[in-house]
Amino acid sequence: MIKKPLAMLLSLLLPALCGVAAARPMTLDEAIALARVNSVDAAMALNELRASYWQYRSYRADLLPELSFNATTPSYSKRYSSYQNPDGSYNFVRSGNLELSGSLTMKQNVWLTGGSVGGADLLRLAAPARPRSLLALHVGAGGRYYQPAALRGQHR
Repeated sequence: MIKKPLAMLLSLLLPALCGVAAARPMTLDEAIALARVNSVDAAMALNELRASYWQYRSYRADLLPELSFNATTPSYSKRYSSYQNPDGSYNFVRSGNLELSGSLTMKQNVWLTGGSVGGADLLRLAAPARPRSLLALHVGAGGRYYQPAALRGQHR
């Protein structure tokens, strides 16, 4: 007689101790929502949507112009040079030089052909350290068009 209540008690407590949850009935809407959350196809579709979005963003970014600026920090150099005077003695002359340079480059992809158009400006400044001396300034500019041998644009 004691065996029956003990068996019933164990049959009720054992699932609770093992972590087995009692099944509860679901509505159709809950079942559809659970299937959407746990669906492998839905996860794949979401990942494809995200990949397509970033591919589109990358495509749009390639259409924007690219602008870059490069520069060197100013450098100063000082040196002493020996010059021989007509009487045979040597005279030491100090010379100092300050240099800096910078360049600005622009590149624009051509949407229709897959090529690119670009241009660059260069500025270089060399100034002797002595006052009232000549200043050397070099400015260069150039442009280019690059077209691959085979048209790689999307609209060829």
